[in-house]
Amino acid sequence: MTWQQRYTPDFSKLKSPALAFYTTQAPVPIPREATDDIRRKIDEFARTKWVPLVDRMANKFRTETKGRAIVFEDVSHYMFRDRADDVVREMQNFYASIKR
Repeated sequence: MTWQQRYTPDFSKLKSPALAFYTTQAPVPIPREATDDIRRKIDEFARTKWVPLVDRMANKFRTETKGRAIVFEDVSHYMFRDRADDVVREMQNFYASIKR
């Protein structure tokens, strides 16, 4: 997480329109055998570290590009499978918005 907190790509170098998808997942998948303490720590980590990181990256992308950042909440990294209709709709909207 330390590396991810420091990771700040320079999206301003993107000159063409771009589309980025980000996801957050709540509740975060927790192993069945996890103790209540571990569950609490994972939940706290997701809420205080992971979700803010995703929001920061999406906002940085929006600010530094001519692009669009889509954040799907409560979706796994398999968003293309889990929310296929939404992903396709967002892609179609994005492509339709590009001036040719």
